[in-house]
Amino acid sequence: MEAMISQNTLDMSKKVKGRQVLDEQGKLKTNQELKEQSIFIDWWPYLQLQNRYKKGMEEYGIYTKQQQLDKILIGPEEKCIVKMYNYLLKVALEEEVVKSCMIAWAKILGHNIDLADWEKMWNKNYTLTRSAAYKENMYKMFYRWHLPPMRLSKMYPNFNPTCWKCRQNQGIFYHM
Repeated sequence: MEAMISQNTLDMSKKVKGRQVLDEQGKLKTNQELKEQSIFIDWWPYLQLQNRYKKGMEEYGIYTKQQQLDKILIGPEEKCIVKMYNYLLKVALEEEVVKSCMIAWAKILGHNIDLADWEKMWNKNYTLTRSAAYKENMYKMFYRWHLPPMRLSKMYPNFNPTCWKCRQNQGIFYHM
């Protein structure tokens, strides 16, 4: 939450940060308290700030402590994109505990696999090698993006439908 003291929005020295206008309990300070701290805000921007604060508290709530994303954005600029991507990826993966591919593999195998077993298999296979090609193949197999020879032969009639390893059985997903 920021308040502009003047109309020149490019002047960063005249911006007031959220932690300057909030007290320790996270409530908006009065205009008189801000003037005592040498922060002068006209009545109209203060009313806008008050309205925005009230709306934000009703809809979202305001955190007084810095969150992880705040630390990334305010922190040093080196590897900022990598840090943000890793944070967002971590948040996205936390939300989706049971993935659709886990359900598909459970149907194929005929029994459920616990989440702890999935994590154990994933971490074991992921740390097995540093080869990017191997990790890519493992990722494709896990998410069932891998196209077995039988499916490729249906797409391309000249393609051999037998297994790549044993060269005897049909290369279906269950055999691979």
